[in-house]
Amino acid sequence: MTLKHSTQHCSKQHSADFNADRANDDGGWWQMFANLVNKYGLVPKSAYPESANSRNSGCVQAVFEYEAT
Repeated sequence: MTLKHSTQHCSKQHSADFNADRANDDGGWWQMFANLVNKYGLVPKSAYPESANSRNSGCVQAVFEYEAT
């Protein structure tokens, strides 16, 4: 194994480890959501029912978790 190949391998492994540790990291969006809720409150489900996207978000989450492993 050459030094260049070894360096590239270590760099890729470091990136993979970093991403695997943060597979479900929200990137700071949770705090933004919390701030919006504190400022404006929440709407009851009876006033604004779920959309198809919010109802089916589990499939997207499953894909993210599968790709992260």
